[in-house]
Amino acid sequence: MKFYATALLLLCIFCSNCIADDNSKREAIEEMFAITGVTRVADNIKKSMAKGYVDAINEAKSKKKMNAEANLIIEKHNQKMTDLINNSITWPIIKPKLLAQYIKYSEANIVKTNDFFKTELGQRVLVEHEDMDSDNKRKKHPASEELFKTKDGKNILFFLAELYRGASKIATEEFMPNLEELGKLMVAARNDLDKIPNK
Repeated sequence: MKFYATALLLLCIFCSNCIADDNSKREAIEEMFAITGVTRVADNIKKSMAKGYVDAINEAKSKKKMNAEANLIIEKHNQKMTDLINNSITWPIIKPKLLAQYIKYSEANIVKTNDFFKTELGQRVLVEHEDMDSDNKRKKHPASEELFKTKDGKNILFFLAELYRGASKIATEEFMPNLEELGKLMVAARNDLDKIPNK
C-alpha cells in the first residue's frame, strides 16, 4: 500500500512539473509573438483586404459623378465589409493555432530567439521586416544583411519569415469561408451605384 501511495505521489509531482514546463513554454512563445510583432498580422491583412475593396468601389465611383445618395450607399456597404473582415480575422482566432505550431519547439530555442530579438541588432531587423511588409520593398535592409552573415543569421531570418507566413496562412484560411460573402457585398455595392443616375 505504501508503494502505491509513493508511486501516486511521484506521478502527481511529475504531472505538476509537466504542466509547469508547458505553461513556461507557452509564456515564452507568447512573448515571442509580442516581440516579433506577429500579433499585428491580423490588422495588416484586414488593412490590405479593405484597401482592395475600397479600390474596387472607387473605380465604380470614378465612372459617375457622386451625389449624397451615392455616398450613403458606399458608407453602408463599407460598414458591412468592415464588419465582415473585422469579425473574421482577429488575433484571438489566429493565436491558438499559431501557438500549436510552435509548442513543438524546445523552450530553450524559443528563449534564445526572444533574447536575440531584444538586442539592438534584433530590433533593427524587426523594423526592417516591417518595412518589407509595406510598400517599401526596394529599400535596403542593412541589419538583415548584417545578420545574414553571422553563424545563425540565415536560420533566424528564415524563422522570422516562417512565423509571419504561418500567421498569414491561418488568417487567410479563417477568412476563406467568407470570400463568397465579400464578393456579394462588392457586387451589391456596384449594382446600387449603377442605379443612381449621373448628375
